[in-house]
Amino acid sequence: MEYKERLADLEHEQWSHWTKYMIDNMHIGECVERWKGQTKTDYKDLSEKEKDSDRIWADKIMAINSIRIAQYCNIEEPTSFDLFKLFADLTGFDIDVFNKKLKNKLFKDKE
Repeated sequence: MEYKERLADLEHEQWSHWTKYMIDNMHIGECVERWKGQTKTDYKDLSEKEKDSDRIWADKIMAINSIRIAQYCNIEEPTSFDLFKLFADLTGFDIDVFNKKLKNKLFKDKE
């Protein structure tokens, strides 16, 4: 699937997800009032829970971008690790810190 089509597909998925949720909850007055408030709120002023919901969709976009960057770098069939590395590079995610934390957790859990 072409890059633009992947993004459009994801946008439709996000819209569909939101629309289903909204339809199921439109009768609840507090939801409608909360949504009205959210439409007037900048992202930076949202609660962490509200930001987390948006971050889920941002992660999906970044995954698609990672695939596109891999293709741009002539990595025809990127492995999961290739994509993870590109995702880490895009986000500033420190793989070494992650590996240390993972090892510490694994060894700590075995004690």
